[in-house]
Amino acid sequence: MSSPSLTMLTAFELARRVRAREISPVAIVEAHLDAIARHNPRLNAVVTLTAERALDQARALERRLDNGEPVGQLAGVPLGVKDIHVTKGVRTSFGSTLMKDHVPDSDALIVARCLAADAIMIGKNQRAGIRVWREHGRRGLRRLRLGVDCDDDDGGSGSYALCAGSFESAALNQPTIHESISLATIRADEMID
Repeated sequence: MSSPSLTMLTAFELARRVRAREISPVAIVEAHLDAIARHNPRLNAVVTLTAERALDQARALERRLDNGEPVGQLAGVPLGVKDIHVTKGVRTSFGSTLMKDHVPDSDALIVARCLAADAIMIGKNQRAGIRVWREHGRRGLRRLRLGVDCDDDDGGSGSYALCAGSFESAALNQPTIHESISLATIRADEMID
């Protein structure tokens, strides 16, 4: 399956095919990282790319599959985490230059659960700067573009831009009262909250 095809599959289809050993998790991650490399310079949606970590997670998942070990429901699904969710060992700035060097020592519960289900974190997605200071687009944070061919600044949904452009198959967005995960694909009618 070609790289563009891998980035066009839904999160559910990717996980199903990984569990069935039809698609390599490494190939999935490489295809999504290639798409991010091509489009993120214009979109500015990924603020922290975790390419090596993602490839290491994909290789480990592939070894588990080769050994016949059970894998989680999100096996091989590339996951973008909104930069408001803390991630162990990965910079979490909360969209603020004031927190640009903050590296948490634990994962948010929802991040931990996704990783336990074998999702593969490929990076941290931009959010608008803290609205009180309106840092977004000023003082060092780059403006987010909503789509590959869009010149409008949306005010801050890196997760939407990446899922809509098929650069990520799943994204953790703004937390809700239930701290739910949002899985998205390029087709808005398949978006699940």
